[in-house]
Amino acid sequence: MGAIRMLGSLSSRERAAIYAFGGGAFFLLLVFAAGAFMGRLSGPSQPAPPVVEASTAGPEQVETERFLVEAGSFDSPATGEDTLLQLRRQYTSAWGATDPDDRRYHVYAGPYLSSEAEKVASELRARGLENVTIRPYAPKSPAR
Repeated sequence: MGAIRMLGSLSSRERAAIYAFGGGAFFLLLVFAAGAFMGRLSGPSQPAPPVVEASTAGPEQVETERFLVEAGSFDSPATGEDTLLQLRRQYTSAWGATDPDDRRYHVYAGPYLSSEAEKVASELRARGLENVTIRPYAPKSPAR
């Protein structure tokens, strides 16, 4: 009864705001209840596939070895950077580095699994790069 007396002391604009808020909250409650009810009715249309544990999956092996696709080796980093920029448009994993042993700038894409590396190498050869090779990826351990 005290709440009704309090509404009487509010302006018509304030009362309209309270009614709008209450109506909106009630509407959201109805939508939530309808969604919960529909979710119970529809249920899964097909039974879930059986879960197969890794130990019973069979002799299938997971490939973990990674490979780099070498797009080229260049005398100067400037020449290699041009190739690297072109390569990065299609392959975000492209990168370049100067090899301390041969002092040449090498441009790579990867690392990839062997099937992906073969695909990338084929695509690069089709784009006109001639000396594309695939090398095993050996991550360097951080210096201590």
